[in-house]
Amino acid sequence: MHNKTAYSLPFFHTLILITSMKKAYLLAALALSVCTSNLAQAANNEPDDTATIERRAVVLTRTMASKIHLDEGQYLKLKQLNIRMLTEMESRQQEGNTVVSALDEHTAAMQAQYQSDMLALLYPAQQQLYRQLENSRMAFQGTRP
Repeated sequence: MHNKTAYSLPFFHTLILITSMKKAYLLAALALSVCTSNLAQAANNEPDDTATIERRAVVLTRTMASKIHLDEGQYLKLKQLNIRMLTEMESRQQEGNTVVSALDEHTAAMQAQYQSDMLALLYPAQQQLYRQLENSRMAFQGTRP
């Protein structure tokens, strides 16, 4: 007996879903870049950095959850992962005496660890969708001046 799962959508439904997800993920990536570029400014303007990071993590996690269809447990784990990432990014940006190349190396390592940890939270179909969305985001960034 064949057991159908949530991952067995007809091809055209999957194609439509992926196409709409690409557009939505690009918007999420843009939101993430705005959040990360404003971390230093927000740290100076916001008296409660923890609350600011929490709010940003919630927005980021909700956006990602809607794009890759997370369950509640995955949502909670991803939110904690996002809080950790945003906290690390803010602490690195506040270290004004850090050499740029060391900061770049640390950021690359942090992003690789984040992506690895996040992919570990996802089911195989979600991982595939995330990779497709990530590839679309990278292609979009490659076309910008």
